[in-house]
Amino acid sequence: RVIMKFMKFQNYTNIKIIINTSLVFLIIFGLWASLHYVIYSWAPDYDCSYPAMLWYGIHIYGLGFIKSVIYTADNYLFSLTPIFFALFSTIGVNPYTVVITGWIIFISSGFLSGYIIWKATKNSTLALLTIVLSLLIGIYNNTASWISYPVSHDASNMWLLINFIIAMHIFSNQGKNKYVNYILYNLLCF
Repeated sequence: RVIMKFMKFQNYTNIKIIINTSLVFLIIFGLWASLHYVIYSWAPDYDCSYPAMLWYGIHIYGLGFIKSVIYTADNYLFSLTPIFFALFSTIGVNPYTVVITGWIIFISSGFLSGYIIWKATKNSTLALLTIVLSLLIGIYNNTASWISYPVSHDASNMWLLINFIIAMHIFSNQGKNKYVNYILYNLLCF
């Protein structure tokens, strides 16, 4: 009986390793496919060029330029301005900087979702499946190039997931380290 139980456990472990390995390969494929979709199907448009236009406007006309810019009601631009301005200062303003940043925002949302699932369930297979679904299903959301929009719902999803992780950390560490919780709470409010 002990041998039979061990063999069942061994078979379960082998199947789990095979499934997790397959999911890791699907994640790699999802990263590759989404990057290729983003680069090859991207076309210039107002939403994607917004950070670069703001960068050039401020550098040419000064901070007063912000008063002349009209934003949409669901604007995500200012949550990403520090990221884009740091990138534009170091790498320079070019379409690839904007598009790759949008792609990084997209994939980070998938990985953050997987982390939340893993933290909540301690199930690595479910976490990997969440990442796979986030990467592969997200590609077919409207058009493929939309996942690269740096000024889109992907940005707000990313900030929401980060805040959710911070909240999970605060509530799971109640009273353990008050200074860390205080800092995280302020980040959450930000």
